[in-house]
Amino acid sequence: HAGYLLEFARHKEFGRDGRMDVLVWIVGFVSTLFLGAFKGIISAVVLSLLIIVLQVVNPHIALLGRQQEPPQSGVPHQPPRFRHRWVNMRGQRASGGLVATAVEEEPGVLVFRFEGPLFYANVDQLQEWLEAGEVRR
Repeated sequence: HAGYLLEFARHKEFGRDGRMDVLVWIVGFVSTLFLGAFKGIISAVVLSLLIIVLQVVNPHIALLGRQQEPPQSGVPHQPPRFRHRWVNMRGQRASGGLVATAVEEEPGVLVFRFEGPLFYANVDQLQEWLEAGEVRR
């Protein structure tokens, strides 16, 4: 259905990756108009590959904190370890745009999520991030 191509406002739902998809779409569209179909498609593919390489070499590292979950109905005595979940410390929003519940750091523990593959090209970034986190504690 071609109507989905015109829903520009939906890219905000997908976060950073959604914005990159819109960028690839716009570059492909504009370059196809000015350079022709083949060169336009090639330029969109090259930009897409460049974005993938940048995301693999420089992945996002999310600091995680514990979020209190509301008690589930039907589960009378839930053990304490099942009443928390690990969530991103930044950008934790409820559907109304307000912060859902309090997110707390675990004292003395640095919990993180490395959002990408870990290999020789980005291990230095992870090491620097961990050292900076250790200094802040």
